[in-house]
Amino acid sequence: MKNKELFTLNPEQVNLKNEGVAKISTINEKEDLSIVEYELKTFVCEGEYHEGLRKILEFYLQNYNSSVQPTFWVSGFYGSGKSHLVKMASYLWNDFEFPNGKTARSIKPLPQDIQDLFVEIDRKQKIQGKLSIAGTLRDFPSKDIRYSFLQIFLNSLGLPLQYHHFKFVHWLKKENIYDGVKAIIETNGKSLKNEIENIFVSTSLANAVLQLKPELAENEGKLLDLFTSQFSKTETIGREDFIKTIREEILPLSFGDKIPCTIIILDEVQQFIGTDAKLAFDVQLLAEDLSSRFDGKFFLIGTGQNALSDTPNLQRLMARFRVPIQLTNTDIQTVIRKTILDKKPSSFAPLNAKLEASSGEISRNMEGTVFGYLTEDKNTLVADYPLLPSTRKFWYKVLQVVDVAGTSGQLRNQLRLIDDSLKSIAEKEVGSVVPADFIFTQTRADLIQAGLLLNDTSNLIQGKKAQGGDDEIEGRILSAVFLLDQITSNLSDTGIKSNDNTIADLLIDNLNVNSDTFRTKVKALIKKLVNEKVLMPINDEYKLQTKIGAEWEQEFTKQYIKLNNSGDDQIQSLRRERIVAYFKDKTKGISVTHGTSRMVRDFELWDKDSIPNTEHNLNLWIRDGWFENETIVENEIRAAGNNAPLAYAFVKKFRDPELRIEIIKFLAAGFAIPAMGVPSTPEGEQAKKSMETRQSQAKAAIQELIEKICDETIVFLAGGNKIQSGTFKDINLANL
Repeated sequence: MKNKELFTLNPEQVNLKNEGVAKISTINEKEDLSIVEYELKTFVCEGEYHEGLRKILEFYLQNYNSSVQPTFWVSGFYGSGKSHLVKMASYLWNDFEFPNGKTARSIKPLPQDIQDLFVEIDRKQKIQGKLSIAGTLRDFPSKDIRYSFLQIFLNSLGLPLQYHHFKFVHWLKKENIYDGVKAIIETNGKSLKNEIENIFVSTSLANAVLQLKPELAENEGKLLDLFTSQFSKTETIGREDFIKTIREEILPLSFGDKIPCTIIILDEVQQFIGTDAKLAFDVQLLAEDLSSRFDGKFFLIGTGQNALSDTPNLQRLMARFRVPIQLTNTDIQTVIRKTILDKKPSSFAPLNAKLEASSGEISRNMEGTVFGYLTEDKNTLVADYPLLPSTRKFWYKVLQVVDVAGTSGQLRNQLRLIDDSLKSIAEKEVGSVVPADFIFTQTRADLIQAGLLLNDTSNLIQGKKAQGGDDEIEGRILSAVFLLDQITSNLSDTGIKSNDNTIADLLIDNLNVNSDTFRTKVKALIKKLVNEKVLMPINDEYKLQTKIGAEWEQEFTKQYIKLNNSGDDQIQSLRRERIVAYFKDKTKGISVTHGTSRMVRDFELWDKDSIPNTEHNLNLWIRDGWFENETIVENEIRAAGNNAPLAYAFVKKFRDPELRIEIIKFLAAGFAIPAMGVPSTPEGEQAKKSMETRQSQAKAAIQELIEKICDETIVFLAGGNKIQSGTFKDINLANL
């Protein structure tokens, strides 16, 4: 059985007609309608999308008889599905009818509560009429935001976009000569639309009007002059004229004396406003007019990446856009599973059996990292196939790293990525999965554009892949090493390492065979790449090697050796500094009281070699096993006597080899960076960044080791009494 036979949608066909991007636009072309139909068919009305749509409909009905409708603000990161949600709401609102007879609400069954709400909406619409207005203010640029919106409104009703052109059409209809003028123009082989656009010079238009209204002017020229004076061009409109034009001129053309049930979608409002306070104020006034001047029948929804409380400029809108809908990444996987990954019911049993038989390999993949298999992943194994749980999690993080500018949407990016990955394994047998390194090829252009991937490195990897055989595997190994470097350099606490096992994990693409043979081959090819100076071994991990990178590595190694041989003073100094910093953090804010009067005693942390002055202060004297012998220190403590106001913290010499290595790494990287100077090439910049990452990783490792070591500190009172309260972190020093 082939993979493509598992899916509801054949992966080999075009299953992302909109490329994963929902756009608010005017629908004029047949292809555009097919995209809308596709989007309605694949709309997953669950989770936040379901709650958002339900809230929109409920609020409208609750405020239907009110003079004011609340306005909504839909927010979420770029690509979270904001535009998709509001676009679907606009088509469902109108129950848009397609040329094939299907309607928006009939294309795909909606949840029962949403259906019930639309039944009630439909009752209102049958009385008042229905209208959906959708667009972005940026598409109709003007100095006057009301004029921009008016163009969106006119465009949605198929009326001329320019205000003076509309006023002319309105006059024709008011005089009951519109159809007659249109017929005369078309009889002469011309278009009324085109002639109206040339209203001030169109003799054909003037001639047609004079045939029906000869009393207007002596001749065509005089009538054109009249048109120029009566329908002069303008690109601004006052607030009251704006309301009057919509209520008394635009709406009556289609709805008579009724104000229709109207949903208004203004997409990308935040992008339109930017940091312009005046635009924010103008949007505020527009929202106020639309929500309060149309008898509670107009319903406005705006969208933006941020919640209104997130930025000072958006906060100005909070009084108008009072109802928030916040989209997160919670339902991204649900959308993907219910669309392009959706499986035929008949495929569940055989696929589940295959995955159960391969459970060992699945749980082994990236084991011990944040990407590894968890028990709850079993619930989505079939739904996520042909992606392993580890691959899904790994891709999510890679997409975050690639998105350095915050412009690549998670939902749309993952839809495209998974759609492409399905096509790559469609003809393969069930059990052939998408390897984690597949994402490298799909994001390569973005990585280069973001400055994360050097052209030389890209060409090296792609060149090897193009040769096939072992060379192709070598190329995949290099791409896996690159991806792992991006993860470890940009994200902490993942537990992942760029070693033999993890690299092989990223390349696994077949659950039908034991992976041991393939893993052995990968290990051998990694060794070959090391010998060829293409990969650089660092302990048990690997990094890509470039000429400049090799120079930086050589400098680091030189500094490391020097410190290891003759850098004990620097190593001890840094270790002591970090130990003291640990105790300063743990003892800050301590207040020690003494006697029945509860008099506050001064507390001092003491880290010198000589005994502290105990006349006025209570001291905690830090001693450690790197500088002093534990037995000698304990004898000294006993000899101090029980009456001395002094406590001792003795840090044992634990984990010394590990701590020493990390300190040397930190210092060596710190010395190597200035020694190499300021980079002048992208390769140098990348090498410097890699060294800085190495230093920060060593710093984090030092901190972790210091905490583990110091947590085991023994605290003594003068005279030798040991505080029996577990580890240092459990001791309440204020009670000493």
